[in-house]
Amino acid sequence: MSYLKNWWVTDYADDIFSYFLRKEKTGMTFRCRSPQLGERRRLVDMLRLVGERLQLGNTSVHLAVRLLDLFMDNHRVEVAHLSLVALGCLLLATKFEDRDLNVPHVPELHRLVPHCYPLRDYRAVEAILLEFFSWNLSLVTVAHFVEFLATRVLGRGDLVRGAELVGTASALTPPPDHPSTGPPPPTSGAQALRNALLERLQYFMDLALQDEQFMLHRPSVVACACVLAARSRLGVWPAWPAELSRLTGYSDASLLSCLHSLFR
Repeated sequence: MSYLKNWWVTDYADDIFSYFLRKEKTGMTFRCRSPQLGERRRLVDMLRLVGERLQLGNTSVHLAVRLLDLFMDNHRVEVAHLSLVALGCLLLATKFEDRDLNVPHVPELHRLVPHCYPLRDYRAVEAILLEFFSWNLSLVTVAHFVEFLATRVLGRGDLVRGAELVGTASALTPPPDHPSTGPPPPTSGAQALRNALLERLQYFMDLALQDEQFMLHRPSVVACACVLAARSRLGVWPAWPAELSRLTGYSDASLLSCLHSLFR
């Protein structure tokens, strides 16, 4: 999906979002039955660390974790090879989601993780993964939905503890592809809130990524629950406005189960 650059701010963003909603209903079902779920947190932390160090996109890391979850759900992997499988998932996800320049090389991975594997092992595990997924890596993740929802995390008419915000219109305008080199303009109250919402949204995304129970929900539900959680925590009212309900098809009541899991 990397060829859809900044799709979430295009004229056809709503159509792509609707396509993602349909697509997430197809494909493999995660059943949380891997005998090695106890190793999952360590593997996810490793993938997140590598993603941060190599400045990979959220969609690459989330796709890697989703591939790993589905593969582990259907295989018993030797503990000594789990890290290799996880890194193989990251390599494939990055090739699919990121720019070619961002695809990590094996020596880069070896500098970041405590395990070193021969290049032939990476090639072998990539081949096994591709065969298992029938070469179809076009899986929708929480990060794909959040890309869209992040541009709508703050709306006109939103209130914070009953008060209107200053500068809401400018805060709702997406940043240009090539920002000016001059000094940044003063941050309005709305822009500061939007930045805080995006930080909190990232926090809840990371939280959901660490717990395999969130894989039992559809990615769109988790993404919407993360937005609802971020807005609720920062006192934005309504916490789930009618516009987001219309765009996503979810009421706030339908997100409560996932929301409670984020807050526990």
